[in-house]
Amino acid sequence: MVTEERWRISVDKNVCQTTGMCVTLAARHFELRGGYSEPLEDEVEPDDDVIEAAENCPVEAIRVTAVSDGRLIAPEY
Repeated sequence: MVTEERWRISVDKNVCQTTGMCVTLAARHFELRGGYSEPLEDEVEPDDDVIEAAENCPVEAIRVTAVSDGRLIAPEY
């Protein structure tokens, strides 16, 4: 059985500084709401734009993990 990987996107509101970098890099996946970045969906298909947003968040507020096993996809530490 072949399963397609899915990613979970989360934003730590205690860390987010609403720079908008994530929206600039991955507008299909993020928006600014109530003074914080919010993922448009909690789970997404793999997308390089999501990785780029997580890797370029200046305060590392975005985490991307694999839905299947919780392993960290981005950002790389």
